[in-house]
Amino acid sequence: MARGGAASEIWSVSLGMMLIATSGVANSMMFTLLPVMQRRGLPFYFSVGTAQLLLSAAMAAAVWRSGQLASVEASKWKWVFLRGVTGGLLGVFGVWAVACGARLGDVSSLQCINAVVAAILGRAFLGEQTRSLHIVAIGLSLVGAVLVTESYTVFLPGPGGGPPPPWAGYALACASGAMSGLTFVAGRKSKGVNVLVMSTSVCLHEGGIMLLMPCFGLVRDAPLDVVWRSPWAVLGFFALGGGFFCITVMSLNSGAERCPAAAGSTIFSSASMTTAYAGQVVVLGQVPRALTLFGAALMLLSVAVMAMAGMWYTRKDARTAGCMELCGGPAAVQVARKALEAPLESLESPDVKHVVGMEDRM
Repeated sequence: MARGGAASEIWSVSLGMMLIATSGVANSMMFTLLPVMQRRGLPFYFSVGTAQLLLSAAMAAAVWRSGQLASVEASKWKWVFLRGVTGGLLGVFGVWAVACGARLGDVSSLQCINAVVAAILGRAFLGEQTRSLHIVAIGLSLVGAVLVTESYTVFLPGPGGGPPPPWAGYALACASGAMSGLTFVAGRKSKGVNVLVMSTSVCLHEGGIMLLMPCFGLVRDAPLDVVWRSPWAVLGFFALGGGFFCITVMSLNSGAERCPAAAGSTIFSSASMTTAYAGQVVVLGQVPRALTLFGAALMLLSVAVMAMAGMWYTRKDARTAGCMELCGGPAAVQVARKALEAPLESLESPDVKHVVGMEDRM
């Protein structure tokens, strides 16, 4: 029986890892649709935005029929709204970064800055400590960001006249990572709310913003008369965009329940980053430099260090509190718990909960 239970647990964790990797791949594939559709003269923002709004309508109907809306506390609705806005902007800023000239792989790499943002926000709003491993991860992330954006070339002598780096795209990619950190705060504050309710909010906001961006002149989309001239092509990409988004959300929801958060966050980041660089090379023919790949590896390493730090410090603090309870009596226990209050409350800290925006989009 014990062997059967262990085998079942191993299978469940392995399935969770595969689902999270699938989610990371689908997330990057949706970003890849933008340059592909632009080359074919098809309306990306109209197609993807409409697909997401239709998905949100289907999710809302399911939530309504299940009675989950009535179970949401009145004080939690503002956090549901904030989670939807920040989760929607997470995807919108990533797509916008690609539209501004940032390469697919670089955008995925720079989104790993969410580990830094999560640590800063966790300290500012949730009272969580920043320790030595957190500082190491932040340093790795910053060095990796410099190498990915190639900003060091500004200080190197060389011939002029080359195209300037897409600074706006890099800034939007970092903003996308920052939104990931903000969605964590909203997610912590809305704890207990059904995941489908949160997914509906994200899908509704992201789809609405996607449709409004061309209207305000923020991006350029293909004219809508293409829909009538090439209906099957538009319908095909419409289905792909909605499908990739749906796979990202559903596989991540299911995988996160089975896979440890530290492993899951690293798997999601690595799968998303690998797929983005592969799409950049295969689809767009853009080969990254060696230093850019090294910077991406540092960004990924920062995610892994931040995730493992959360597990390490949580277990260490729990053991310390247990020793105090055994050796110090009630008075010592009270003092120890007060001193370790923030770490003990951070069993689901930003270091452990979906460091690359795993639950940002849900």
